[in-house]
Amino acid sequence: MARPNVRKGQHAGVGGGQRATRPGGVHLPYRFPGLGLPPPGSFDPGLEAQIRASQRGLIDLIEQTHRESKRTGQDVRQGQRKLGREERRSVSDIGRERGFATEDAAYAQGQLHTSFARDIESLAIARQRGEEDYQRTLVDMQHRYATTAAVQGERSLQQGTAEGGTTSATDAVRTANQAFDRGNVDTGHARSLFDLARSEDQARRDYGTQRGHIQTELERQLGQYDTAGTRLGQDTLTARHQLSLAALRAAQDRATKLSHAKREQTFYQTDVTGQAYFQAHQNNPNILFPTPAAAGGTSGAHPSAGGTFAPHVGHPVYHIGVGTGRAVSYPRRTARRAYTRY
Repeated sequence: MARPNVRKGQHAGVGGGQRATRPGGVHLPYRFPGLGLPPPGSFDPGLEAQIRASQRGLIDLIEQTHRESKRTGQDVRQGQRKLGREERRSVSDIGRERGFATEDAAYAQGQLHTSFARDIESLAIARQRGEEDYQRTLVDMQHRYATTAAVQGERSLQQGTAEGGTTSATDAVRTANQAFDRGNVDTGHARSLFDLARSEDQARRDYGTQRGHIQTELERQLGQYDTAGTRLGQDTLTARHQLSLAALRAAQDRATKLSHAKREQTFYQTDVTGQAYFQAHQNNPNILFPTPAAAGGTSGAHPSAGGTFAPHVGHPVYHIGVGTGRAVSYPRRTARRAYTRY
């Protein structure tokens, strides 16, 4: 049987088994099941109109499903690009913050080292000046006692008391006084050196403590940034998987809905075909339907193979598509077979 001529912008006929074509030349990948309706006028034409309406609805559903699939793919790709852009920005921000933290730690350590060097330098200067003052004090004290000894000697000579015992007693007293004064000076100098040494030790310990604190804080910040980077990668991967999973489930739902619609369309067309043959038989009990070759026809091939069904001898050939639900009837003058479907 020749295929009906379906022009651009039209739907295939209800019985042609043609691929549907929407306005604008959009070909949808679906072929409706072929129909073998009785001759026109033998049944209610509203049944055929119902089939065409259901086919149009299925075509609209297929087109909508394809459009949703395309848009879902676009949305997924857009979401993937957005996630990648956000991940790159976050990674860049984390890297920049890491650089700032490292620079801040280096600056703090530099400032700490400068302050420590200044403190050590100040202590060294104080120690040097203390030593100079100590030596100057000793020299001044020796000079003073030497001057006192000379004055006392001259005075003894002038007074005529420069005797051995008197001079020895005077020297002993002067030496004792000088030793006492020297002891006070040495004690003050020793205390000053002790204080300077303690200050230097404290400065060194504070320097080590603060330097360790800066390094610990830097390592803590770097660890936080590493953790943030790892979590960012995990969250991005999870979001990508969620997008893919949502797209997969949406595709499965669309495929299920479309499969159910095609199934129901097939059963619906089969049921309506049966109704049409029943009406044709009720309207004309003596009507003769074409007999499929597979059911014992004399000649002809199945319409799905491009041929026609051969009717009983003496009856014309009906050039109609034959699909599921074909019924066969015989005239009253012969042994009548019950109304059946195969």
